[in-house]
Amino acid sequence: MAETPTLQHVLIVALLPALESDHLEILLVKRKFPPFAGGLALPGGFVKPGETPLHAAVREIHDETHLVLREEDLIELSPRQALGRDPRGAVESKVFLTVMKKDFSATMQPGTSVESCGWIKVLAIPELVFDHGAIVCEALSYGWPVLAPVTWRQKNQTQVWQPLFELPKSLGPKDVFAGANSHEVIFFGGSFRPWHQGHRACLELCPNPHVVVVPDTNPWKLRAVGPTEQKRCFLKSLLELARALKGLPCAIYPGFWGAETENPTAEWLLTIQGVSCSLLIGEDNFYSLLKWKRAPELIKGLHALYVAPRDCAVRDEGITQALLAHNPNLKIIKLSDHPYKHLSSTEMRQTVKS
Repeated sequence: MAETPTLQHVLIVALLPALESDHLEILLVKRKFPPFAGGLALPGGFVKPGETPLHAAVREIHDETHLVLREEDLIELSPRQALGRDPRGAVESKVFLTVMKKDFSATMQPGTSVESCGWIKVLAIPELVFDHGAIVCEALSYGWPVLAPVTWRQKNQTQVWQPLFELPKSLGPKDVFAGANSHEVIFFGGSFRPWHQGHRACLELCPNPHVVVVPDTNPWKLRAVGPTEQKRCFLKSLLELARALKGLPCAIYPGFWGAETENPTAEWLLTIQGVSCSLLIGEDNFYSLLKWKRAPELIKGLHALYVAPRDCAVRDEGITQALLAHNPNLKIIKLSDHPYKHLSSTEMRQTVKS
């Protein structure tokens, strides 16, 4: 039996930064036909025979919104091709980002294939269909300083990264780089599914409050995003996390949230320039740090480790000396005890499933 061919598809993330307010808008369409009729989605469609993905992207956004773009206006993001991401079968989407300098709402109108189209504030999006929420999370990373987006790093390894737009304050990194400790940036990674009091305790106990929270779908092993994950809108999850962090002087890096590929810490942290990088980790990760991918390089590149108490089944009392052997200048700061060290996102997810 012949295999069903993979359908070639394009999606466009069009962002409109506000010049005089704390807003960032995105162009969305309301779908007219199944699947997900009536749902909010990114503009896009299937590539026609003989058409390049770039040409298809320009054509599709015009067909659905009457917005006119040029191929040179588009930046290619990570392709999306995980099985199960589209109920129509095997679909590989080439994804493109464009950052608008002007609001063309007056000339926009919905095409025949969509119910409606328009700009909506990113912070006000209720939910996106397919895996479009994850795609928007990656696009938002193009507004971040210091930590360059994955796709940009892959193509511009020798250049200095400059963000393309300004993020809303609830997502943006402004406060992280303010104050006396602005030379040090602390990264706090994890799945955070769900976010719980133990995570918040780690942030509150950290002596330098300027922390970047880095949610990641699958930081330790390469795998396709499974069917359960596909039902989630990662942008909605990102905004929920931003609300949970309200009142704390930290920021969220959105670029890995809902990614289809692994993002080992060493592969992005070691590319950061101009600041001293530290990690905020639980004791369980502290004791297993030497097992991380490219661990020796990562440890050599760190300024400090902030270690939060966790209930650990396995402890390696020689880990401190082993880490200092790789980096004698590494600061290892053990944080105070807290009443939530028994909480585990993994166990909480398993409890919900059972």
